[in-house]
Amino acid sequence: MVGDPATPAPASSGDRWPLAATIALALLAFAALMFIGRGIGFFYDEWNFVLFRRAWTADTFLQPHNEHIAVLPVLVYKTLFELVGLSSHWPYRMLPAALHAGIGVTVFLLARSRVGGPAALLAAALVLVMGRTSENLLWAFQIGFLGSVLGGLLALLALDRGRRAAACAALVFATLCSSLGVPFALGVAVEQLAGGRRRALWVPAVPLALYAVWWVGYGRGTNHITADSAAQATTWASDAAAAAAGSVVGLSIDWGRVLLVLLVAALLVRVVRQGTGTPRLAALIVTVVTFWALTGAARSLLVDPSASRYLTLGGVVMVLVVVELLAGTAITRRALAAGALLVVFAGLASLPSLRGYARNQRHLTGITAAELGALQLAGASAPAAFQPDPGLAPQVTAGPYLAAVRDQGSSPADTAAELPRAYNEERGRADEVLQQVALAVTRATARSAGCTTVRSGATRELPLPPGGVTLVGPRAGATLRVRRFGDGFVNPPLALPAKAAAVRIAPRSDASPVAYRAQVVAGPRSLLVCTG
Repeated sequence: MVGDPATPAPASSGDRWPLAATIALALLAFAALMFIGRGIGFFYDEWNFVLFRRAWTADTFLQPHNEHIAVLPVLVYKTLFELVGLSSHWPYRMLPAALHAGIGVTVFLLARSRVGGPAALLAAALVLVMGRTSENLLWAFQIGFLGSVLGGLLALLALDRGRRAAACAALVFATLCSSLGVPFALGVAVEQLAGGRRRALWVPAVPLALYAVWWVGYGRGTNHITADSAAQATTWASDAAAAAAGSVVGLSIDWGRVLLVLLVAALLVRVVRQGTGTPRLAALIVTVVTFWALTGAARSLLVDPSASRYLTLGGVVMVLVVVELLAGTAITRRALAAGALLVVFAGLASLPSLRGYARNQRHLTGITAAELGALQLAGASAPAAFQPDPGLAPQVTAGPYLAAVRDQGSSPADTAAELPRAYNEERGRADEVLQQVALAVTRATARSAGCTTVRSGATRELPLPPGGVTLVGPRAGATLRVRRFGDGFVNPPLALPAKAAAVRIAPRSDASPVAYRAQVVAGPRSLLVCTG
């Protein structure tokens, strides 16, 4: 017969210090994530919310994002749009840091009744230092995944305490955050069945029914499961499991495969020795296996199974599986000391991954902020369909972006005063945007006064005055580049009309006092460059 879940014991005075230590560690993790993630701005999928979830309609909240339900993340973002606008991103980054801290504390509360306060503190600490889950920790958009994990854990905690209504509410919360709530609801359903509590099946049935209604109305059209992706699902899932196992102790997928084998062996020993497991153990296994299987079936051909955003749920559940296997075991001081050393090792091993991700995100979002600053300088002269960066922000086009900035009354872009102080690569990318949309290129009348000759193959750098310059003569093989904020002419050459006898290039006026400069390289024949 399957045993019942561990009954939570009242906290004794000896258990209070581990709880206090866990809360302190969670606050420290929150502060560390805010510090490490400083300077990160809006990135990739966040632009979908900024640009295309602006209305207050049912579709705004119910439309899927990458096949996921995203009701609560959309609500959170829209609320922050109203409260803090777009100019500061740190309020958005507070959310994943806070959710991560909450997950750590909830792991402690789940583990305390099974292995005692000190060991529960170590379990929570392992979760809190899981730096290899960097996308979930530092990318604000990942509040959907983290919200589902926290909601699922709170549901398990509520069930431990006999609060079924609270468990149902937590599962609804998890399901409205992302589709990761579904595996938790299925796990809870298995726990009720295994524990002989069929009358409690309404607890997972409510969120599953809500998800089913949403899926029929909105989710069916985004199904990415194909025959090819399903065929690779098992391989993907096994690799994802290994990556999650490694992430718990800050190691790579290769070490994770070893740890995964050890964990499976421990589960088999438990079954052989006791002939069964607890309903909670069954719930945890069903939750994580369902997550890996469904994600693999949908994403096996699209994403790396060791991608950091897919590691949190698996890593947290694995920690709780170990807790369940150790439930009722007398844990010695020597074992606790070894566990403390493991936590320190895991934190140190994870830190380079976390800091590397933060540096990369600062770099990428800094480039985007500079490009958007240039776009805002260009303003209405930019075509509505113009993309300042199809690679880093393919969702962003000039029309919707400028409309969103006007509606919000705030902007995530570098200002005219900030652009000259940006890193050189960022300034160069801003120049590339300006060269594409902030210059008026028109046919002109040939002239000879106020002109200098650029001989065949020669290069001439000169100021580009507000009145512009005129190129007179054959332009076959000739190039012209423009810079304003950057240190050099690193952008592709400007496209020039080939047939006109003379072409005029003039910058459009804007809010920045920084002057343009132009570089002309003559082709096989000399050119006249005329100013004034």
